[in-house]
Amino acid sequence: MMRRTFSREVKLEACRRAESGLETKSGICRELALSPNTLENWLKQYRAKGDEAFDGAPRICEALNKEGIPCGRKKVRLSMKRLSLTQKPKRKRVRTTFPAQVAEANIAQNTAVRRTGELLGADITYIRAGNKTAYLAVVMDAFSRRIIGHSLQTRLDTSLCKAALALAVSSRMLRCLNWSSC
Repeated sequence: MMRRTFSREVKLEACRRAESGLETKSGICRELALSPNTLENWLKQYRAKGDEAFDGAPRICEALNKEGIPCGRKKVRLSMKRLSLTQKPKRKRVRTTFPAQVAEANIAQNTAVRRTGELLGADITYIRAGNKTAYLAVVMDAFSRRIIGHSLQTRLDTSLCKAALALAVSSRMLRCLNWSSC
């Protein structure tokens, strides 16, 4: 689905109509095919900045060009970014833990560990590098608090955990491990 864009004038007019109280917000949303959240976000900006709301790089570039200062939108956008005048886009969050898993996470909470290899802990996390995501699985010995196995891959699947556990087993820190899913 392609994201729709609205001109500054349309946004200001919608906000003025909503603030006047003569029209309902739901009526304005229906007319412009907007979600109520979008209109609320516009109203927050409008209430904070008034008629100066929705000033972005295209509008500033247009105003500079009218004044005889040649510039492009990219240059204006970079200058605004350098001066911290632009909003940072929201980052996509990757979900690696689910509620059913969290409930079982503290099974060995009150266990006294007396030697190496008696209790292992493991965790999976993601690392964001640019627009790519890598997943890291780590196996730690609870007694020595030492990382004894790890694996880094671009996909979040069972092979990630198997590789980390296989490295932990091959490190010879473990005396016995009942593991048959390799």
